[in-house]
Amino acid sequence: MVHCAVFGCSNSQRKKEDANVHFFRFPKDQNLRQEWVSFCNRKDTVNAKTARVCSVHFAPECLMKSMQHKLLEYSPKNRRKLKSDALPTERRPTSMSTTPSKKGSTQCCPKAYRYLRQQCHWPLPGLSTLRKWASSFIINGILHSVLYLMKEKAKTLSEMERLTVLSIDEMFIKDEICLDRSLEQVFGPHKTVQVMMCQGLFSSWKQPVYYNFDAPVNKDVVKQLFECKYIVVAILIDMGPSNMAFWKAKGIDKDHVSFVDPSDPEKLIFLFADVRHLLKLIRNHFLDKGFKLFDEMITKNCVESLLKISQSPELKIAK
Repeated sequence: MVHCAVFGCSNSQRKKEDANVHFFRFPKDQNLRQEWVSFCNRKDTVNAKTARVCSVHFAPECLMKSMQHKLLEYSPKNRRKLKSDALPTERRPTSMSTTPSKKGSTQCCPKAYRYLRQQCHWPLPGLSTLRKWASSFIINGILHSVLYLMKEKAKTLSEMERLTVLSIDEMFIKDEICLDRSLEQVFGPHKTVQVMMCQGLFSSWKQPVYYNFDAPVNKDVVKQLFECKYIVVAILIDMGPSNMAFWKAKGIDKDHVSFVDPSDPEKLIFLFADVRHLLKLIRNHFLDKGFKLFDEMITKNCVESLLKISQSPELKIAK
């Protein structure tokens, strides 16, 4: 697959900024070719025979116009031919030693991370250092280390980007005992784990902020997020047994779907039931007890009977 050879440009045949982006071969003229290679600003070797530069790096005057376009004074976007002396001048890449772009720094797989350290010589910590640093996070209750990073990140976000939705999920886990060798500490057995995740309402960021075993909903998380400059506007909560106590404490029902923000009495926080969990609860209730419809109980027995009939070679249920 063809990628743009310019450092920092993410355009490729599969992923383009625009449908009209095209890729051009390096010129055969050695002087021009060297100008193109210099513009790419790469520390690794550029193979001019196979490398390409995308059209976003060329000014409009570098592209050829047909006589028809000249007469009509029309400049189509979808022009695919370069002038013989064209040089890339647009979106000049920054130095390799500068901080990586926002787009490149948000997601990076281990293989790409090692490439940046070993081949591009970026001054990044080793993977073992990152793992050691991450292991120092205290994952029990409110994740203050994560909140600290979020507070620093909030300085670069607008008010719209800091609007937050808090998701609360109570998950059942295996009733087992675990040993943390580094701490020489035994954990468990536990029945449930409470996870609270916050994410942007109008932006794509997401972070866990609370993790604890056999614990109810922590009401201080909203205040902690407010102190970090994040505004919780809605809470998405599952219908787990312990979380229903939070639901009832806030007086939520079909006529009242919000409560006063404890950090700002002038604002409301809206509470929503997680539809995925609702569907699971409906399924479980049907399997355990069944539904009452028109004074008749409909249980899983009717489904089991249909399955038995469908296994018969003489009669099958139509799809």
